[in-house]
Amino acid sequence: MLEVLTGRRALERDRTSGDRYLKDLVDEVEDCGSSAAAWRKQLDHRLTSGGAVEHSGCMQLVTLACRCLERKRKKRPAMTKESSCPPINLPPPLPQECSVEALSNQLSRLGPLEDSYLLTLLTHCHPLPPSLSSSLPPPLPPSLVHVRRMRVEGFSQYDLQSPAGSLKSGSLKSASPQPPDLYGVTEK
Repeated sequence: MLEVLTGRRALERDRTSGDRYLKDLVDEVEDCGSSAAAWRKQLDHRLTSGGAVEHSGCMQLVTLACRCLERKRKKRPAMTKESSCPPINLPPPLPQECSVEALSNQLSRLGPLEDSYLLTLLTHCHPLPPSLSSSLPPPLPPSLVHVRRMRVEGFSQYDLQSPAGSLKSGSLKSASPQPPDLYGVTEK
């Protein structure tokens, strides 16, 4: 419990000061005059920043953890006693629907990561209605559409059989095999 509250490991190894056990921190803080103020300094700032956790709830857990680390076994609280204590009032978690709605709302605002060559290729032959075409990016020139389609479908512009791996001579259209015509659109 103290590991979570302080953000430290149960055993910290340091070359200069040697091994430091987290249970020894309890003794150090108790030696200070105001233990509540000393424990507030020891709490992990990630818990307390932003109002994620109230200090009073943390202090209740610190008190319980210190009692569980008591040197004399008979002074430690019994688990049956601690489990029957009234629970700490926590704010109710957000409903899962709100979280899903918020996430889907954020995702719906994202645009496509990459232009689609197929949509551009189709708009050359079958123009879209003005209501849809105003929200689309400008179409690519036909030469770029062909090069992009070759890259996407795995056709290479390099001659892999030649020892130097040089660029094929001639145009890209005539040098590599034509990809299959998926949409009934033929290129000239």
